[in-house]
Formats: sequence, C-alpha cells, structure tokens
Amino acid sequence: MCGGFAYQKKDPETGAIVLKKVFFPIPGVQVPVWDGEAWQWCQWGKRRGEDAEIDVPLTGWARLQSLKEGKWNHYQPKRVRIPAVRWMEKDAQRNSHWFEVPPERALLGVQIEKAARRFVYIVTRPAEAVYAEVHGRMPLLVAGEGACQHQVSLDFGRLEAV
Repeated sequence: MCGGFAYQKKDPETGAIVLKKVFFPIPGVQVPVWDGEAWQWCQWGKRRGEDAEIDVPLTGWARLQSLKEGKWNHYQPKRVRIPAVRWMEKDAQRNSHWFEVPPERALLGVQIEKAARRFVYIVTRPAEAVYAEVHGRMPLLVAGEGACQHQVSLDFGRLEAV
C-alpha cells in the first residue's frame, strides 16, 4: 500500500534541500500536493477519532478500481500529484521497506474538500511482482514533475499504471 513517503523540501534557514518523511499513522499529517494549478497542503486521509463531524473516508488510500467504479464520486474527488521521492510499506513482520520513485514520476492522489478542509488519499493498485512480497498493493505512479505544469482532467476510467 503506502504507509509513508518522503519528499524533498527546501530548508528555510539554510536553503539546503532536505528529505522530509511523513507517515499515515501520524494524526492530521499534512502533505504537499500539486492540483494542476498550484501547490497545496492537504491532510493525508482520516483516522479513527479524527474529525468525526466531517464526512470523508476513514482511510488514507483509494483503490483505483473503486474510483473507476464510481464509489468515490459523491465526494467529488480531484486528481492531484504527490511529489514523493520514496514510498514505504511494512511487511508481515512489520519491517519497513523503502522504494524509490523515479524522478519523472509522482504518486497519484485524490483530493476531497469538505468543511473548508482538504484531504488527500493515495491511489493504490495491485502490487507489481517486485513489491508483492512486501504488500499486495502499491501506490499508482503517474507522470510527475513535467506533467505538474498543466491541469489534468479527472478520468479514472482511462487511467492505467505507468
């Protein structure tokens, strides 16, 4: 699936590029997303006990198949890109495994806006063989940096892994 990921950010004091790691279990964790027009900060999903009054899915992930089937349509999800350079999943023994995201790729996410808040869910697909020993699902990787320069339409029916 994707229990955590790392992205690069500029240190405001030194100007150096640093690696920032985020993990889904951290309550209210904020992550950067590109919505096709601007960078935004979104809360990564929703956990038990959080935001009970806000009707968004209680998870941090959206299966590609459920998006294609329209199960998320009533939330009016917007397709976004998450600028991860690595993603992490734990195996059955709870050991962490980190996987590189190629420079030309990003994680696909869907953003939901409710009650003046933004939530993002990482889109997942069945794992490729190389990752399947760790977990049965993996994040969907899509064109990243260059593709983040223009608006991308929400068309899950035609979307395939790259």
